[in-house]
Amino acid sequence: MFNAGIFTFRPNNKTCKDMSEQKTKLQSYDGGDQGFLNSYFGDLKYSPMFNPLNLSTKERYQSLRLSAIYNYDIGMYYLSGRILVEPKIIHYTLVFLKPWIWWTYPMFDLNWRWLEIRGKMEQIHGREDDILSNILIEIIVIVALFGIYLVMALI
Repeated sequence: MFNAGIFTFRPNNKTCKDMSEQKTKLQSYDGGDQGFLNSYFGDLKYSPMFNPLNLSTKERYQSLRLSAIYNYDIGMYYLSGRILVEPKIIHYTLVFLKPWIWWTYPMFDLNWRWLEIRGKMEQIHGREDDILSNILIEIIVIVALFGIYLVMALI
């Protein structure tokens, strides 16, 4: 089983057409894209691991799996209290605790690492959003939800 949050692919019209035909026939354990992709690429779990030092494997195999360093599950870090490998990609799988949500920073130390890398990317590529507006909107939503909670508690 693989996680569709992090994967790479090579576009292929034949595969795309076949996937479209199979979408109503294959079972999806979660009813979504990840479950469908796991059903469609059911043999992926038997594929060899991707090795960046051996690029000739891509000629012999249609699919290669990524190791944990390319899809490091943030939940594993918080369960074990340490990083087990030096990740190239950190996959933030905890639903409500994404690093771009400002109020998670006091609870999750790796969010600071994400913010540092984001800052470097913004220096290189520029910034497209207004973080102050985003924070203001989030504060308004939190205050509104708290107000609703208080009203409901009084009823």
